[in-house]
Amino acid sequence: MTNTFVCRVGLLALLVVVSSSCGDTTPPTTVIPTQPTPTTPAPTPTPPPVPRGPFPGAGTYEFVSPTPGRNVWPYTVDSRFFLKGDGTFVLRLGTFEYLGRYKYENDHITFDFDWNAQHEGAIGVFDGNRMTVTYNWYMMMGDFDDAVYQLK
Repeated sequence: MTNTFVCRVGLLALLVVVSSSCGDTTPPTTVIPTQPTPTTPAPTPTPPPVPRGPFPGAGTYEFVSPTPGRNVWPYTVDSRFFLKGDGTFVLRLGTFEYLGRYKYENDHITFDFDWNAQHEGAIGVFDGNRMTVTYNWYMMMGDFDDAVYQLK
């Protein structure tokens, strides 16, 4: 009986050791997939800054070219600004004329259009006898194109 008892106790001890090694209490590590790093789209290049200069005065400014990196509508190619000495202007686009007032201050002109009460609808910056006109968002949605004009 001693042999059987020793065998059974040994077998029981072996089972306790084996079962305790199988009862690992640390949870398995979870592998979390890494998220791909979002890429930021490359910013669209902005046109180079236009050098500012003094206002050459009232007169007729005819279209010369679109601003760098931009396209214009065909009617813009035939456009011209008539700046009058009394602070009023006429923008002629094809057969349409847009009236308004302009004001020169801080080395640029602001154009206020009468047709839609658009104050500062465009800004003109000078480089010698050239004027680069930039429209605000509202005017651009109305198909007005940024462009360069020259005093004639």
